[in-house]
Amino acid sequence: MNGAGDNREIEALIDRQGDRVIRTAFMYLKNYSDAEDVFQMTFEKYLISRPEFESEEHEKAWFLRVAVNICKNLLSSGWKKKVIYDEAIIKNISEHIGADDAGTSENNEAVLRAVLELPQKLSVTVQLFYYEEYSVAQIAQILDISVGNVTTRLNRARKRLEKSLKEVQH
Repeated sequence: MNGAGDNREIEALIDRQGDRVIRTAFMYLKNYSDAEDVFQMTFEKYLISRPEFESEEHEKAWFLRVAVNICKNLLSSGWKKKVIYDEAIIKNISEHIGADDAGTSENNEAVLRAVLELPQKLSVTVQLFYYEEYSVAQIAQILDISVGNVTTRLNRARKRLEKSLKEVQH
């Protein structure tokens, strides 16, 4: 398929997977500009390889797996050393990940900040479990780690978030 039909197909794919790719990349890299780069690279990889998907779940998993791998490559490249937290970015991501369900905007921002302050391995696991609603087994496949490791990361993240949010309330 070429031309307008192809463009509509790509636009539909971006509508289905774009927010998910951005959220995952942001949780991994903690920088919205870098997350946008990952978004672009992920969809470029799709355009080059044009994989066939067996189902919507397969499509979703493919995009997340590619995005996570690109994030890992960026982090290991050495150019990404310092995380800068920008108030506007936190508010923007808070809207994208649906944190507004948690209550007031102050609470939402506190939760998001707490998640962003988690080590990268924990924040990505939290994002995939709570926001993307993947099972522990699916997360293990996406991150290429054991199910036990996913469970451990989730438990550690919960404990750190609970501690962090208690400190904010006092």
